[in-house]
Amino acid sequence: MTTICTIGAAYSANKGAGSMIQALADELPDAVPGIAIEVHTTYPRCDRALLERLGEDFTVVDAGPRDLALVQFPLAVLAGMLRSVRLPWRWVLRHPALRSIADADLVVDITGIAFTDARGARFVVYHFLLDIVPLLLGVPVVKASQALGPFEERTTRVAARFILPRLRRVVSRGRSSTHNLESLGVRHDEAADLAFLMKTEARHRAEADHRLDAIGVDGSFLAVSPSSVLRRMAARDGIDYASIVIETTRRVADATGLPIVVFGHSSQATEAVDGETVPERLDDLLICREVVAALDRPDVLLLDSSLGPAELRAVIDRAELVVASRFHAMISALATATPVIVLGWSHKYAEVLDEFGLADLALDHTTRSPDDLAETILHALERRDELTRTIEARLDTVTTSARRNIDIIAQELGAAA
Repeated sequence: MTTICTIGAAYSANKGAGSMIQALADELPDAVPGIAIEVHTTYPRCDRALLERLGEDFTVVDAGPRDLALVQFPLAVLAGMLRSVRLPWRWVLRHPALRSIADADLVVDITGIAFTDARGARFVVYHFLLDIVPLLLGVPVVKASQALGPFEERTTRVAARFILPRLRRVVSRGRSSTHNLESLGVRHDEAADLAFLMKTEARHRAEADHRLDAIGVDGSFLAVSPSSVLRRMAARDGIDYASIVIETTRRVADATGLPIVVFGHSSQATEAVDGETVPERLDDLLICREVVAALDRPDVLLLDSSLGPAELRAVIDRAELVVASRFHAMISALATATPVIVLGWSHKYAEVLDEFGLADLALDHTTRSPDDLAETILHALERRDELTRTIEARLDTVTTSARRNIDIIAQELGAAA
């Protein structure tokens, strides 16, 4: 049996990460018959519970960041030293995640954005450790399509220069990331985001319909997907992100008369599983509840559920327009040809929208007021049919590009065999 391990993404919590895992599960078996996927995750109990509800069959491996830094990395260094002098080394693998990696044919890093100045040194170190551990164990790594850079800060630049050339393949997700990699002289491939390949089936649409019906939505609506991560980043810039979302939503609701569904694309499981919880920065339902409570009006509705990634895509597919601060809420909107306005913090949004000729729909959170945002959203609603046609005209090309990830993984597995 051929086995891959995914690193850098949990299935629950951030459903964007889950959508990339699901895309691999949907597409890889056709390219590599008999393949098994082992998901290395920070939230193993929540992941297992969600996967069981959805009827998905992955192996889940507990691989939290603290264990990565304090257990896996030191043991991997020792194993690597023993390997280098051809002494027995597998006895060192005392952690299940290390044994899983060592037994794999390939490790696929599906981090959404890595080695970027925007996330700070702590995340740079984390991404360095994610990739160095399998390398120390002699297992090849493919870094699937993701945003990379910029590499202006010394820590970011040094870590990226050390790690990226040592990976088997590095896949850039857009023009800005490609430019950043070229600035380091890193050889790379290019492909659209893996999540474009995730399938939405009838059961996912039925569950989305059920959840929307339960909160009183039976026709057209707008969707708003705020981000707890952006809220924290905006606060560092002295910006009250929650107030911007609240006031923008109020203006749009007043102007359109359409119901507005506020939902989290990253969330804590509805009930904590065996006490396992996600950090607040990954639980968008907290800010969703705050927005809906502050507005306190019958046409602003809360989808207070932790849905699976394909179920969330089915919700987005029903919307007239999506206002998103979560990257993969934007991806699901584009994948379903749903017009989308993005209020974000990184080049990663614009470089994807640029593939559709819609980079102007990516707005920087530091430069937008509620009046400005509401005007942009209302103008996009007026152009809804035009925007839908624009997305549809490019979607097949972008999806074909995303499939390049699968081709690269299959090629590397063939080389490993």
